[in-house]
Amino acid sequence: MEKEQDRTAGPTSPALSWRPRAAVVLLADKVARHGRGPVLIRGAAGTPVEKMARLIHQRSTPEAPFVSVRCRGVSEATLHHELFGSGQAPGSAGSAAGRAPGGTLFVEETTLLGAESQRLMMGLLDSQGNESVRAPFGDSPLFPARVVMGTSADIDRAVRERRLRGDLFERLAVVTLRLPSLGEAAGEVAGLAQALLEDACRRQGRTPARLTPAACRKLTRHDWVDNDRELEGVIERALIVEAGSSIPEDAITFLERPPETAPSEPGSRVFAVQNAENAPPATLEDVERAYVTWMLRITQGNRTAASRMLGISYPTIMKKIIDYHIDYRALGARHAKG
Repeated sequence: MEKEQDRTAGPTSPALSWRPRAAVVLLADKVARHGRGPVLIRGAAGTPVEKMARLIHQRSTPEAPFVSVRCRGVSEATLHHELFGSGQAPGSAGSAAGRAPGGTLFVEETTLLGAESQRLMMGLLDSQGNESVRAPFGDSPLFPARVVMGTSADIDRAVRERRLRGDLFERLAVVTLRLPSLGEAAGEVAGLAQALLEDACRRQGRTPARLTPAACRKLTRHDWVDNDRELEGVIERALIVEAGSSIPEDAITFLERPPETAPSEPGSRVFAVQNAENAPPATLEDVERAYVTWMLRITQGNRTAASRMLGISYPTIMKKIIDYHIDYRALGARHAKG
């Protein structure tokens, strides 16, 4: 899990400026400017759910903290502690909830909250809607932050299977923003790709580049399983292999996805590690080393691109490379930092 504070995602983000998302961005703007009620953001895997949360924050309380809690890959107990603090002093200043006064508390995957975390979250939301109900912790009777929750999972199914409280879902779903996936507007993917390309060139200090018509057609035909995250990786790879101002069709490459990696539901992934016959099961360290190595191989040793695709920071991937003795240079790196 990762907590972030006071980072901004400007309203000019290509992912949110994409025309098929204009209506939901307009609604988000209205939500940001009227009240401080909770918001549920739904989007398929890889869509810019957190960017949308940051947009709401920037258009409502930009001077206040934005605290993001990413729930994937951590135990229920760890998540609860990071979100609410210790059981003896829930909502302490060191917890995510305690660090968001006057700002926004964004929880990245609602369906992964445990029962006790859901109970406390329901208490927070109830206190916002009724001044006679005290928040479950803190000195103020009201929780002084907007709660924004995002999910790429099947939240309706989570409610049916009782993994998510129905009353919490109903409280969150009063204002629901749904981000269209790339597949819902395949004919306009090339436009988003060009905007991402221009943005990447600007960030890298490169001469602006253009996608060729053949490259645009290739992008339009692709089945975008991982949506914006996958498209961003495609653009990053294209800029690595093509130094010119024109991006041809052969610079557009897609990851090969074995059948095992197809998602069983939005947001989920399965990664297989092959073991020799009669060998003991792979350890968690074995799996992580193999996965980081695999991603570095896909990105031709480019650590920046691999860290973005993994959803981790550059220092984090460098630590893993050192800890696991991964020779990223042998995987095709051609840049000093890449």
